Amino acid sequence: MTDKKKWLLQILCVFIPAVLFVMFIYTDIMETTRDGITFWNALFSGKIREFYVMNSDVVISNQFGISNCAIYDIPVYILIAIWNLPLWIYEKITGLYALDSMLGVLWAKAVALPYLVGIQYCITKIGRELKGDTYPVRLSIMMTLSSVFILTPILIMGQYDAMSLFFMMLGVLAYIKGENKKFVFWFAIALPFKMFALFVFIPLVLLKEKRIRYILLQGIEGCSFLLLCKIVQKVFFIPDTNTANYLSGHLLTFIFQSQINFVYESSSIFIFAFVLVCLFCYLKKTPEQEEIGRWALYVSLLGLAVFFMTSLTHPQWSLLLFPFVELLICCSEEKHMRVGLLLETVFSFGLLLAQIIYYYWVFNVKTSVFTLAGKLFYNGKRSVDFSIREVLAGHSAGLDVGYLNIIGGGVFVAGLLFFLYWSKPDTRRDQFAEMELSCEGMIALRLLAMAMVGAALIVILL
Repeated sequence: MTDKKKWLLQILCVFIPAVLFVMFIYTDIMETTRDGITFWNALFSGKIREFYVMNSDVVISNQFGISNCAIYDIPVYILIAIWNLPLWIYEKITGLYALDSMLGVLWAKAVALPYLVGIQYCITKIGRELKGDTYPVRLSIMMTLSSVFILTPILIMGQYDAMSLFFMMLGVLAYIKGENKKFVFWFAIALPFKMFALFVFIPLVLLKEKRIRYILLQGIEGCSFLLLCKIVQKVFFIPDTNTANYLSGHLLTFIFQSQINFVYESSSIFIFAFVLVCLFCYLKKTPEQEEIGRWALYVSLLGLAVFFMTSLTHPQWSLLLFPFVELLICCSEEKHMRVGLLLETVFSFGLLLAQIIYYYWVFNVKTSVFTLAGKLFYNGKRSVDFSIREVLAGHSAGLDVGYLNIIGGGVFVAGLLFFLYWSKPDTRRDQFAEMELSCEGMIALRLLAMAMVGAALIVILL
């Protein structure tokens, strides 16, 4: 690829995601934004203990209606509130709802962007820690910007799982550098934001530590901030019934979704697979110092991959996969990176297809009407519930489009399993064929696919 084409590709890596970002929004983030604005109202009115009650059936704005309840632990809302302080000030000055303006909506959606930048910073630091100055920083950034794993969670939905992932990546960086106290600290911070951090924390602890007493000690330290938050939640804040019910059972319904028949009724596939990961990490001899970094990335991905392959997951959670996949690719030898990027492209596209069909209410008219796409293209003729899935069903010649969900899921699982084999640090990479298509060529195809998804979301408005 010529220098001119490389520069064009880099421009497209910024332009296409930027356009998608201002075009679409999934309305869940509006509820959480309102909760963050309410935090300041509760604080300055002296009713901070009533924060969760005040967020029960609160008005988000005229166009977004009512928010049912605040459902997360308080650290999430503190960061959300800090980001949305300008919106609270705007409402106090004008008396208007900030989220009735497109600028306010885009500001609320942008809450994930500083954390995404922080994640990329951690990726670069880890990459240079493992590969030195030969780490391909520019290619790594282009992989991020063209990734399906940021397309749905951030560019379309505008979700905030990047908060938890940022703290996780700081923990992984500390782990690779041998800074154990910082490693435990950052994962302790990450856990109250989303408990998915456990799927990375536990394998990392078991990979390096074999003494039971110290494993338990690190586990207690890692969960300390989460336990503190739960105590504060129980003792200080006046509970809202909807919040309490959601927090107690929501995650369990996802990880126990897939089961197999067993002699005692049934067994969770997730528990079965994650215990295997833990046994592998614990029984494996601690890697040498020069290998610990690659093994750390591998077992981190392994713990998350088990969750995504065996549990029902929301589309925004797929963001958790991208830094580990990206690092395992970019820390390989240059001639082997094409295979890794091809595998990631294949299984991420499979996941995207499954998400479009299964989570059809994310890829529908409502996702577009409140931002620039709606202002430019929506004429009110389509129902806000009209989705890409319905378009596909109308052109499927009577075939059930639900099969596309099964096909996409199968491609995702098969591709991810093969990627786990390819990326295992002791796998011989020279047994794989060299790919004809360059990394830049695959990134161009990924950008084209992202643009096509955006175009499809616009077409259903017409």
